[in-house]
Amino acid sequence: MHTFVKLMKQIESSGTFSAFGKMGPIFPGLMIQNVGEISLPLSEHQAKDIVNQWFREVVKSLITIQEPNRAKHALAEIFKMLIVIENQQIANEVIASISNYKEPTNLFLIYASAVLNLIESHKSQLGDLGIFKIIAHDFLQYAQEHYSSSPIAPINLTRIGQISCTCDFCKEVNRFLPDPDRSNFCFAKVLQRDMLHIETKIKEHHLDLTIRIERQSPKFKGIISKNQHSYEQALKRFEFVEQVRRTIEEIFSLCIEVKHGKT
Repeated sequence: MHTFVKLMKQIESSGTFSAFGKMGPIFPGLMIQNVGEISLPLSEHQAKDIVNQWFREVVKSLITIQEPNRAKHALAEIFKMLIVIENQQIANEVIASISNYKEPTNLFLIYASAVLNLIESHKSQLGDLGIFKIIAHDFLQYAQEHYSSSPIAPINLTRIGQISCTCDFCKEVNRFLPDPDRSNFCFAKVLQRDMLHIETKIKEHHLDLTIRIERQSPKFKGIISKNQHSYEQALKRFEFVEQVRRTIEEIFSLCIEVKHGKT
């Protein structure tokens, strides 16, 4: 720089001149957490690092969503971004971080729905299946663990569960639940509030029972009947997980056929 200034002072009249050379990256003093100091213009490597770090932060935020409907859409968006980013290390990090979606209920409500959403929206964009395989194999592992066989329908009228309340009405319901021969029974000439109490307890304990409350002047009656709600819900979950499992297998089979066709 001193030499350059000295030469400039020797110029006595106006004129034109040019200079050229190669400058290294200029660091503007901007630091990004877990990335470090960045340069301008951004190098391809730094740009990828910034995108990857941004995505990690997005994932941390989205996987805290608890409401099932919002959570399944959030997880589907995470999967779609993984396909675009094409970073297997990050894909493995994401799979490890969503353990709360792998217990039986959330596997059905959230994980299976997100995988199916990914397939339906990106079926032609799954590339060589590298990222999709990481997601699919993890899902299939937990599907096999929790939904390996179809639920068995009740063979008699015995129903599981008990009401924790010790009032006389709830005690009678508790005696009714394991009875293999009775499908229904009736509380006659009772107060409406007592039947509403039973209705609340049935819902709280998720029992396979329904109650119909009718006027029986001057009081009320409550007709309690057994149903197969737990079995029907379990069958619904199993069939949906099976649908996703079959769809994944079709994708894998199609990929194999394409590869064989190319060779």
